[in-house]
Amino acid sequence: ILSPKYMKIMIKFRTTNHRLPVETGRWQGKPLGERFCTLCNNCKIGDEFHYILECDTIQNIRKCLTSRARVLVQGLGHISYCENALFL
Repeated sequence: ILSPKYMKIMIKFRTTNHRLPVETGRWQGKPLGERFCTLCNNCKIGDEFHYILECDTIQNIRKCLTSRARVLVQGLGHISYCENALFL
């Protein structure tokens, strides 16, 4: 069970009520193709998919979380890294 603080963050993330470049760029009228990730230099769109699965800058955090999840949830050890990240 998440604390109220993390529950609020998760709800904002799931409802696109966040400050990822994909949303802030929309508020500023930027074309989708110009709403890049502000953490890495890969010129990728800064959307939820990128930050959860692709962004090199937070790769270590992602690996740490999937490792912890594998310990806590039986069965996660048998699915791919990408599926683990999506589970989180």
